[in-house]
Amino acid sequence: MKREFLESLDLGGGTKLPKEAVEAIMAEHGKAKQALEGQIGTLTRERDEWKGRAENAESVVNRLPEGFDPDEYAARQAAGRARFTAGMAGEEGGRMTRDEIMAIRDRSLRRAAIAQNLNLFEKEN
Repeated sequence: MKREFLESLDLGGGTKLPKEAVEAIMAEHGKAKQALEGQIGTLTRERDEWKGRAENAESVVNRLPEGFDPDEYAARQAAGRARFTAGMAGEEGGRMTRDEIMAIRDRSLRRAAIAQNLNLFEKEN
């Protein structure tokens, strides 16, 4: 809204808005404009954040091998965890071969297995 528009507005019979009314209207307009600009800024930041997330997700999906099946992958992960848990609780007290440990894809599980079988990973002197 432009001040000149309000100052030149004819209310009829040559009557114009008083200067105080123009000031009050402009002040209220300024408050509303600031609130809307704040909302626009917030929405723009949120949009940019979601756009970045979408681009990141797309890049991850594009790196997946052709024919990747997430359900099959999740099932293999669950089976591996089950084997690991059973092996750690078994009669051998969690003893595994070095190859079995290195085949564990989950880093935290592999670290736990290494901790249980440190003798397999100590440097030979």
